[in-house]
Amino acid sequence: MSEYQVIEAKSIGSDAILLIASILESEEISKLSSLAKSLGLEVLVEIHSFDELKKYPVMILT
Repeated sequence: MSEYQVIEAKSIGSDAILLIASILESEEISKLSSLAKSLGLEVLVEIHSFDELKKYPVMILT
């Protein structure tokens, strides 16, 4: 996912975006999450394992 896609999601009326931990780096998730929140979007982070969960600080997930 890119910043453009987050902005596009907002422009077409989306309420939330999905960020998939297995294909994004933690920095990307942080950056995209911040952008989405600034646009009034909710963020759902898809995590499939405890190892993936350990990669992300709690601040990103709140």
